[in-house]
Amino acid sequence: MSIILKDRVGALQSICDTILEKGVYSEYAICIEQLSQMLHIDDPAVLNEIMLYVARLGFVKNIQSEYQWCTKGFGTLLALEDNNDVVGKCDIDFSLDQTTSDSFQQCVEAVLNGDESVINENVFAFPDGTERALRTRLYAIYGEHDNIIGVLGMAVEVLQPATQQRAAARQQAANIANPDVSSKTSYVADCEKHL
Repeated sequence: MSIILKDRVGALQSICDTILEKGVYSEYAICIEQLSQMLHIDDPAVLNEIMLYVARLGFVKNIQSEYQWCTKGFGTLLALEDNNDVVGKCDIDFSLDQTTSDSFQQCVEAVLNGDESVINENVFAFPDGTERALRTRLYAIYGEHDNIIGVLGMAVEVLQPATQQRAAARQQAANIANPDVSSKTSYVADCEKHL
């Protein structure tokens, strides 16, 4: 990892520790300034959004698309015992299927080629056997000479139609196996449609 990217990762870890995980908000302005310099973003609304999400499911990749850092939440999704185990690995190393890995790589490449930010949505099969739909927003991380040195990613779990259909199919199979639960499940499904 380059020295500059290592400094950026250190700043992100500090932001996550200081602001979001420990609840210390007195240094919020300092963290926003660090993010602004690192990502070349001046919009306070975008910076505040990043502050809200980066500590939950955040990660950093270098220009070779190798992970350099991740938050505890992202490490948990990848079934890591230690978040440092992510360093130097790519998506394919975490049992992501080739199509999903390729789709995600295209988004990383778009950011590395100068797109301000890119959004990726995919259903990921994680090492623990669960499938989760994630919407990931990627931002370029800039070095001292305004060159892109990495990518900051933040993920949010979302329900997608495909995920909902698989869940409905599993529930329907469970209802057939246990008819007493069917009416309760139907009521819950109807309620969820109106949310």
